[in-house]
Amino acid sequence: MARKKFKDVLRDIKKALFNEEITPHDRALSAAIGMFIAFSPFLGFHNLMAISIALLFKKIDKILIIGFTWVNNPWTTVPMYLAGLKLGELICCPNNPFNLAAINWHIFTLANFINGKAWHYLVNDLKAIIFPFFIGSTILGIVAALITYIVILILLKRREGNGTVSVNC
Repeated sequence: MARKKFKDVLRDIKKALFNEEITPHDRALSAAIGMFIAFSPFLGFHNLMAISIALLFKKIDKILIIGFTWVNNPWTTVPMYLAGLKLGELICCPNNPFNLAAINWHIFTLANFINGKAWHYLVNDLKAIIFPFFIGSTILGIVAALITYIVILILLKRREGNGTVSVNC
């Protein structure tokens, strides 16, 4: 089975975005759900969440929800989660900022997650940042989803109002 090129994936997302068989509301909602999942603090479960939701709800577009979930990827994960952590810090403990330089970043390897050392470090040494991280990432996800929904709905309504419905890939 041949792997799809990134250009082909983007083409599929574009086709799904302009699919006239699905209402603009449902397309915008699909993208917004995908964006919320992308910011969700459940690292490693994004694809599973996207596929599960896509299978549960027939009206949403599977390609859009999964495509927008992939906003969280190896290049964007660190800035997205750092922003969530900092927002959570501002909300939960504004007078007691975290010292991110004091974190033992080298412990977060696949081997240490498998043997339990990384999990032990997270639960015992970093428990003070877990709640703010979840709060901040969830709030960012909600805001990103709302913005995504509004922007895509406006763009789709404008596109349909202009009478241009062809998809050129």
